[in-house]
Amino acid sequence: MSAVAAVSTSPVGDYKDLQTLVDFAQGLDVLTFDHEHVPTDHLRALQEAGVNVQPGPDAWCTRRTSW
Repeated sequence: MSAVAAVSTSPVGDYKDLQTLVDFAQGLDVLTFDHEHVPTDHLRALQEAGVNVQPGPDAWCTRRTSW
């Protein structure tokens, strides 16, 4: 089942716009995301505003350089 089918309303917005993210995050218990394109600074700003962002913004800043 897609996420759109699982909810009665599906918000649409630009994940690169901080105010859109702030508005979306209001009232959430946790905010998660499924790709690395959400600006890290926006995720940090959301955390500073008290939003429980999981995984945290630094999850995308760490990369493995050797296998």
